Formats: sequence, C-alpha cells, structure tokens
Amino acid sequence: MSVELSALYGTSSVTVSAYNEHTGELFQSTGRHIKKIKIRAGTSSVLKLKTERDIKMLSVEDNLLLVLDISSRVYLYNLEYNTEIGRMSHKACRAVCLVNGQVYLEYLGYLQIWNRAVTGIFSFQKYKHITGHQDNICMIVPGDKVLTGSEDGVLRVYTPGEDTSVLILRNKAVPLCARIINSVVYCVWSSGEISKSTLLGGKWTVTDRVYTLHNLIGASISVYGDMVVLLDTQRNIILQSTSDNKPVQKITSTGTHSVQFIESDEWVLLSGDGSAVWEWKTNSLLFNATGSADQRVCVPYDNLLVSGSGTGDVFLWERGSSLCTKKVSEHTACVVSVLPLDKKFLTVSSIGTCTLHSPSGDVLKCITTDKATSMADADNEVLALCGLTYLDVYDIQRSKLIQSYEIDLPLAVKVLNTSVVVVTMYSISVYKDTVYTVDTPEQILFADITRSGSVCRISCLGESGMLYEYVDTEEVQEYRVIPGYVNGLGKCTPLCIKNTPEGIIISYKVLVRDREVLKVSEYISGQEVLKWTVLDKAGTSSGRICLLNEPDWSVGICTDEGILLFREGGVSVAWSADTPQDVSHKISQGDSLSGIIGAARLSDTHLMRYALCSGDPIVLAKYVPSDLVMKCVPVVLNALSQGLIERGLLFLHGVMQREDIPGVKQKVSVILSRTINTAHDTTGYTDALIQFRYLSQKAPDVQE
Repeated sequence: MSVELSALYGTSSVTVSAYNEHTGELFQSTGRHIKKIKIRAGTSSVLKLKTERDIKMLSVEDNLLLVLDISSRVYLYNLEYNTEIGRMSHKACRAVCLVNGQVYLEYLGYLQIWNRAVTGIFSFQKYKHITGHQDNICMIVPGDKVLTGSEDGVLRVYTPGEDTSVLILRNKAVPLCARIINSVVYCVWSSGEISKSTLLGGKWTVTDRVYTLHNLIGASISVYGDMVVLLDTQRNIILQSTSDNKPVQKITSTGTHSVQFIESDEWVLLSGDGSAVWEWKTNSLLFNATGSADQRVCVPYDNLLVSGSGTGDVFLWERGSSLCTKKVSEHTACVVSVLPLDKKFLTVSSIGTCTLHSPSGDVLKCITTDKATSMADADNEVLALCGLTYLDVYDIQRSKLIQSYEIDLPLAVKVLNTSVVVVTMYSISVYKDTVYTVDTPEQILFADITRSGSVCRISCLGESGMLYEYVDTEEVQEYRVIPGYVNGLGKCTPLCIKNTPEGIIISYKVLVRDREVLKVSEYISGQEVLKWTVLDKAGTSSGRICLLNEPDWSVGICTDEGILLFREGGVSVAWSADTPQDVSHKISQGDSLSGIIGAARLSDTHLMRYALCSGDPIVLAKYVPSDLVMKCVPVVLNALSQGLIERGLLFLHGVMQREDIPGVKQKVSVILSRTINTAHDTTGYTDALIQFRYLSQKAPDVQE
C-alpha cells in the first residue's frame, strides 16, 4: 500500500509562482512540491514531482513546466501526461526560462540554450552558448526576442539563431523586469527608474525616463505598457500609470517578495511568505495565503478546512481548490485549538484568548482568560480550557467561568455531555459531580480522546513507546508503536496521536544523520498497516493530525510548509521488482500487507498462505490496493484448495465488502462459485460459506 500527497493547504516561507495565461493555471511551489490551481474553476492538484531541494524558480509554457531548485538542479515536467521528462544538475545556475520549448538558463554570466536529447532518459543536450553579459544573469524574459538582465545593471536582447546578444542599456541599478511592446523596450530598475528604449539608427536609445522615487525589490509591466506594479523595500505594492506617473492603487503586504500581472492585467499575483491574488480594480484580495507556512492545528468544518498558525492567524481553506477564502488575524499568539461547533467554531490561542467565529469566519464573541493555555475542547454550551496546572470550564453563552480545578500537566481534554475527561502525565480523570481518577501504567507523553457512540475511547502513548487503549477508563489493549524511545533520548520523537474508527495514527520525528524526518504510521489492532514520510526535514513542524473521511480517506499533517493532505494510492508496478525472498523477508518482519501485494504480483500461493497466516485477513483485505484486488483472488483460491479455508474465506469476504471497487462482490462470487460448488440453492456462495462454517468441511473436494 502506498500513500500519495493529494492536496496542499498553505505555502512555504519562500513561495515562487508561475502563471499560464492560456490555460488560466497557477503553479505555486511549497518547499519541494508544486501545486497547480485553477482560480476561476476553483480546483487544485499536486504535481507528481518532488525536487531534491527547495524550489527557487518556475517557468511554464504550453504543456511544459521548468523548475530550478536551490542546488541548481533543473527539472522539465510534462503537464499533459503529469510526468517528469528531464532532469540535470547545472552548476551555478541562477535563472531558467522556457522559450519555444527550449530551456534557456544562466551559467556564470553566459546564456545557454539546451534541448532535450533525442536519445537517453532524462537527458539534455546543449544547443548554444551565448556571450554578452559579464556578470551573473538574474532575469530572462521570454518572447520573440529574449531579454536578459544581469546584476551589474546591463540589459541585453537576444534574437534566436544568433550567437551573441545586443546591448540595450547600462544602468547603476539592477533590472527587475522588462518587456518589448511595439518595438519599445520597457524596463523597471531597482532604483525606481522606469525606462523606455527604441532602436534608432541601429542602436538602442533611451527615449523616456520616469523616476518613481521608490527603492524597489520587485516589479511587473502590463501587456500594453500603460501600467506597472511596483514592490518597494517597505513592502508597499503600488499600481502606477506609466503615462502620468501617478499611483492608481496601493496596498501593503508584509512578506511579499515578488509581484506579477496575470489574467490580462486584471489581477496581480503576490508571492513570498505565502501568496495572494490582488484584484486591483476593486482593491480586494481574491485569496490571501500570506503567512500560512507555519500551520499548528487544523480541523475540517463543513466544506472548509480551518487552521491556525504559529503567529495567531486563522485561515479558512476551501477543500476543493485548497484556496484560502478568508484570513482572520484576531489572535496575537499561537493558535493551539480549533473547535468546530454547530453553525460556528471556536479558536483558542496560547495566551488564553478564545474567539467564537461564524461559519464565514467573522468574529462573534471573544473570551479572555489571561492564562497560558495548551489545549481546549468544547460543545455548544461548555468550553474547557487546560493549562500547566489548571482546568477551567466556561459557559460559552454567558462567557463566564463556572468551575475550576487543579490538575497535573494536561495531555488531552474532551467535553462529554455533562462531564469533562482529562488525561494528564500519570492519570485519566473524569470531572463531573465528583472526580474519578485512574492511574496509567507509566508516564504518558501524548493522548487522544474520542467519542464512539455512547462510549469514550482513550489512547495514551507512554514514554517507553507503548500505546495503551482505554474504553471508558478500562484498559482494553496495549502494544508498541515507537521503538527505543526512553526519556526523549531515542531516535524517534512522537509529535501527535489521533484515534481513527479502526485504530490510531501517530506522527513522529526520526533522527537521520544531520536532520530529523517527519513520518506518520497507522496501526490497526496493534499492527502497523501504513507508514510514510511527510517531510525530509521536519524542522519545527507541529505534526498535528487532522482526519478527513469525505470524499476519500485522507490524513492532514500540520507542518512548516502548510498542511499536507495524504490519501491512499496504489502501488506502482513499474517500480516494484521484489523477489520471493524479499517478499518472504517482509512478511517475517511483520509487514503482511506487502506480503499480500508481493504474492499477488508473483502469483505465489506459498507466499499468499504465509501472509494470510501472519496477519489479520479482514484488515489485509481492506487495505490491498484496488488495482491488485482481482489479481489476489486466484492466488487466494489456490491457497483455499491447499487447505487454508477459514483465513482465505475471511479475506475474500473482506474484499467483497469494499465499496471503492465497482462490482467486486459479483465478480468474486462468480469466480468463487466455479471453484467451490457447495451452495446450489443460493446466489451468494461466499456469503454462505462465511455464515455457515460447516460448509467449509467440504474443502477436500476443492479443485483449482
């Protein structure tokens, strides 16, 4: 079973963007991933490309996307087939651009043109080496004629097919953007100067200069050259007319590093510490995800995902497009809890400020406690706040404290009808009319409390790495989930645990050489069934877990790069080449699911028997990749014919219950009816065998 990244909510602290005017698609980097957004359609997806280092620059043309990371690696991606088609490492490359399907890139001040090699996989071939610049090229502008600008203040133009570029203008400032409009070259410089140059007598001559009196770090020129959008050093974004040099609109966006006209100059794309789209005609933001990198907590709410950041901002994300529909900056400290209620939701900060919001995010009420708060829970009437040594219960309607208790360090809290359940480092307590306490077997590090019908389910992770599960304060089972963790000195550091309907999900950091890797594992009945890597560099990620059950099973993880949403995906056949010995070794290590997958691919009955005997057949049937289910059936039937009756039938029965595979019940029933002819008067052969166990006594008559 594999897990794939399906959505990204939020952005990294250094976001770069590219916009395809023909398709209306916005490409946005988040660390090492790229998100494709159709703003007008309200849809988004994550490209199947993960760079080796953080992304530095993007360029898009037709169905091709060019990516440059901070280690000077260049990636070429085909958007039509959603696959990478080229990659190379180019030392000291600082800028890249796609021009007519060719890769233009900078190399130590030279402009080079590369083509994809006709022979070879993921390879490129250098086509031209163009001289002219004497310093590093920082800007490449595509077009019929390619404009290039270097850090020594030189602007040049290159005509495809020639061997050298032509000088347009020298300046003491750095060129930020340039454009050729009706044979006139418009250029904006870091000193605030806007120049217009024309070719007169075979020589480029400046015909007009305008000074904006701003020191700039970014700029963009409109399609017709009548407007420019400027980003100054104070992060003021100024829309200015080039004819009369008068500002049209002005806003301030802290953390913005670059600006760009998009959608035929109707919008301005802001990128940097997050991203936003500014509709300057109405002076409004279509979406605003600035400052959304450090997400600490998130929960699903209706068709939204509500999250809180380390700076106190609350974001409302549309789940379909993953766009931020609203940003609320009401808190001044880190958001520790987001609590969904009926037709409203609560947000709680680390300094005890509680804010009640409407479904649209508007603030309805604020409760101030002036106490350091680590966690909270609420229903529609009562709010429970926990800090280092206290549990306070508030009436939400009256904003009044109604009860207070002294407790140890809290790890989880849950409001259940007229009681409050709290897990501390050494006990589980139920606060009602009286206080009922149960001691835990060891010191607890993390805990989660959920309600399942009329019972309360509690999961506690001990410092030894053992997980203890309780139902209404009665321990029901325990098993190990973290190996070798003692007093924080081990290689694994847990971050969060979350109950699921069938087990638990745990996020943790693993120390690997000089960094920590953020990983997630899912356990069902004490057995690990899924494990995947979220981030190769965990940093200060909170690792908080958010579960979304609709429309598909998915898990959201709060990280420094926003909220990463993962869902189950199939295993790629092209990249699996396990031998029977490899599959057998995985089964012996407890990975029964990989054993089922390997046995199906190899059509190995012995391995299938081994895997079914080592794991829970019902659980394994639920998590076999959908594209391998029908390949498993004949192998399991062979195992049935060799005497593995009960476990084989349980596995097939579990397969028939899967709703994600259309018609699987009918297909398996038909296949099984040809092999085991034991129920002549019924149409559900497998159902009959499961319900009437005595029918399996006819196993000796089974034939393959």
